[in-house]
Amino acid sequence: MATGDKIRYFRELRGLNKKELGIKLGYSPSTATVRISQYEYNQKKPKLETLLKIADILCVDISSLDDTDLTSAKQIMQTLFEFENKYSIKVEKQVDNYSISFENLKEFDLELQGYMDTWLTHQKRLHLNLENREDYNLWRNKFPLDIKEAEELIDIKLSKKYAALIKLLQKENFSIATLSDFATLIWCLSKNLTGIKIYQNKLTSAFGILSFDDAELLLLNDEISTEYTKFLLSVDYLNSLNIKIEKRKHTFEEKTYTDFYIYEAPFWTIITSVNDILNSDDNKETRYNDFLKMFNVPIIDYRR
Repeated sequence: MATGDKIRYFRELRGLNKKELGIKLGYSPSTATVRISQYEYNQKKPKLETLLKIADILCVDISSLDDTDLTSAKQIMQTLFEFENKYSIKVEKQVDNYSISFENLKEFDLELQGYMDTWLTHQKRLHLNLENREDYNLWRNKFPLDIKEAEELIDIKLSKKYAALIKLLQKENFSIATLSDFATLIWCLSKNLTGIKIYQNKLTSAFGILSFDDAELLLLNDEISTEYTKFLLSVDYLNSLNIKIEKRKHTFEEKTYTDFYIYEAPFWTIITSVNDILNSDDNKETRYNDFLKMFNVPIIDYRR
């Protein structure tokens, strides 16, 4: 469907006529109907600012208004080929049914994995009659706003929990000075958190991802909360030195996670090495102390 067709579909779904939508967008009553008609008949494409307002009024994510028109077999196949290139999809056939599977999706895109999982959950609910078709369509039309709203609510809770600790440590002028200081934080968090995970990600230029379970972060005791706060401040400090660590969110199986994409090799090496030591059978502390000495390098010197 083209963008105009989608605007008409969602407008009618929300029970608005063209004039009402136009007035909500700020057009005068005399021109509102004409302006919306131009959009819906694809005679004129809304500017991004206008499209964002339309999405907000119609309570949909702006991505749902994208101009996509998969009407021919060739277009569908080219889209599937693109998926194959990016996600290593696999095609199988049983009698007259074709199925497409994503091979180890988490290696390619944690966010997409979460979206697929949410879709699967709603499809199962629909097939088990735990969700009617109207509710299912409303979820699809709003997707992924409900996921983003849940992630934002969790972020607000996390901000409230850690705000006082951040201020306290800033007042104490906390900072890391060496790579081994960063390693010490990763060691402490990895030892004490059950929901901490590391991932490779083949679709980004990041070396990998350090992921935290938000529910666990909300329940940490004071001691470990302080260590996590030190990690947050360390990430801010490293970014100020143009050592890129990007913070993102993803949702999987109705749980939210805070992810840190690591773009500098030594810092990813620290994370994977700590993980390897903790998963080893013996001499963990000895191996860790030897490893720590290797990274007793000032961060400023490393950056130069």
